Amino acid sequence: MKQFKQIMTVLLVLLLLTSCSSVFSGGFTGTIREDKGGSDDSNNTGIEGATVYIYTDEGARNADYDAATAASPSLPSRYVASTTTNANGQFSVSKILWQTNSPAYGKTADRISLYLLIHKAGFGVNGYNKNSSMITIASDSTNEATYTEAFRRTEKVTTVSFTLSNIVSGGAAVSDPLLIKLSDLKVLDDSCTITRTSSDNTFDVAYKNDDSAAPRIEVKGYTIQNEKGSSTWKLCAEDGSAFVPVERNIYTSQGTQNISIYAKQTEFTFPTVSGRFDSNSGGTVVGNDTGTADDDGVKVVLYAVKGSDRIKLGETTTAAERVTNDRLTHGNFSITADTTYKWTVVPDYANHVYEGYYASFSDSGYSLELNIGGTGGTGGTDHPINTANYTSQQTALNAGTVTR
Repeated sequence: MKQFKQIMTVLLVLLLLTSCSSVFSGGFTGTIREDKGGSDDSNNTGIEGATVYIYTDEGARNADYDAATAASPSLPSRYVASTTTNANGQFSVSKILWQTNSPAYGKTADRISLYLLIHKAGFGVNGYNKNSSMITIASDSTNEATYTEAFRRTEKVTTVSFTLSNIVSGGAAVSDPLLIKLSDLKVLDDSCTITRTSSDNTFDVAYKNDDSAAPRIEVKGYTIQNEKGSSTWKLCAEDGSAFVPVERNIYTSQGTQNISIYAKQTEFTFPTVSGRFDSNSGGTVVGNDTGTADDDGVKVVLYAVKGSDRIKLGETTTAAERVTNDRLTHGNFSITADTTYKWTVVPDYANHVYEGYYASFSDSGYSLELNIGGTGGTGGTDHPINTANYTSQQTALNAGTVTR
């Protein structure tokens, strides 16, 4: 009986404790400004793009600040909500949830203290500032204009954006993205710090607010990646030679600076092959025609050959084409290669392979052949095509006149 009473007592205590707990919510708005000095706040302007982290526990906020401003910094992780300031430096948080056993105004309303961590490159330590005093908001309210604070600029910031460009298309952007990690960037000036923006290849470079020198950065690592997780593009110098780490002065003017990094394609489609077949049949040439009707209606198949691999790229039938009103050319053919198949040349600068803008077809290991006059995939005569001067710059190849 005594044990039963003890159990009931514990259950009653737990019931009382849980029944007293209430959940409240509230929102608030605020403004982050740049302190530009002066006798009053009239010169202060809103800071756009600042990230505001909100905490219900001051210790958690302080721990995140310490981690973010350490020699080996880490991003905030203990916040309960975050938002970003607009062009006027304003921000809003629609709802903060909290639970308490002792509401300030009975079971219907409460208030809570909030603590902020504000990040914007160029302000504070590593871009981080704590709000100077806690904020108090009431539940079930938007708490308009609850917080306003101005921070002095400690560093100047230039945004650096890297663009991947094709060396043979007038600097056109490459569709596969260039991914640069923070670890790939090296700061060559001790006064300079780098943080990533929302883009994979855009960074904020912050430096001392004294214009003493232009900071320098270097990009050494890189990844080019398409939707399949790999890429057929290879980085290179602007003239097509081997890629070298990009070192650049980051000048102290505000704004965005673009650094172009260049690449060249290593995978190419086979060319369209055209020509004329001459059967040498001894048939009668009509008027000013070239060839005879015996040269027409002959099957021509285009193959790519590498070792024991023989890939059929396409086929057609020879036909006559009228050159002038009184002249025909017989035996003409043109085969557009199946774009499913590709030839590949990877730059090998040590062995002088693909050192410039264009890859040589001879370095792919393939040769091209025409099969003339076969039927049903058999028979006919094979004719190698001269590809000695064929490069990736060309999309078409003339095989000339082919005889049986």
